[in-house]
Amino acid sequence: TSPYAALTDESRADIFGAYASMLTPAGIVQSDDGLATGQQHVTQDKALSNLNNYHYTIYVPTNGSVKDLIDAHKLPTWDDVDQVQNCISLIDDRLDAATTEADSLSLAEDLAFMTAQATAMSDVITNFVTYHIQDNSVYVDGDEHANDVYESACLDTLTTRFVKLYVNYERGGDLTITDNSGNQRTVNTSVTDDAGRECF
Repeated sequence: TSPYAALTDESRADIFGAYASMLTPAGIVQSDDGLATGQQHVTQDKALSNLNNYHYTIYVPTNGSVKDLIDAHKLPTWDDVDQVQNCISLIDDRLDAATTEADSLSLAEDLAFMTAQATAMSDVITNFVTYHIQDNSVYVDGDEHANDVYESACLDTLTTRFVKLYVNYERGGDLTITDNSGNQRTVNTSVTDDAGRECF
């Protein structure tokens, strides 16, 4: 099973469907459509472009965790982005119909502001998605980890480096992930611990 198929499995929608629904709009889902024979994905599923031929771990946030972030206004939704894009279209139409220089300048400022808002919101969602994808495979009941450092697929545009994650795990204990800010999360292995396969 590919990671994409596992994440979008309808039987798991009530657990992590919220995260799965962010993947395609974030632009990290690749399709076989239009690819020549021999270039298609071996997994016969849509692929996540971040994964390529490497080993990755996806720490999937539950629907409840995603909802809490949205309710706290820390995570926008793609619907929010669509609403801003609709506003941009309306402003653009008004700009085309503007009859005075003052109106044109005012609308141009509004258009620039709303465009920046849409871009910023999209970046937050995409960074949220890629932040939960870690380079290299980590398995519960696999190798032990003592604050091992891994890179996420989220690029820090200020440092131009991928955001780091720190993994701790002892067999029989919890698998914990810590970020650069010291925020720590424990992997809920009762939900799922799937090994997916994705290659090209």
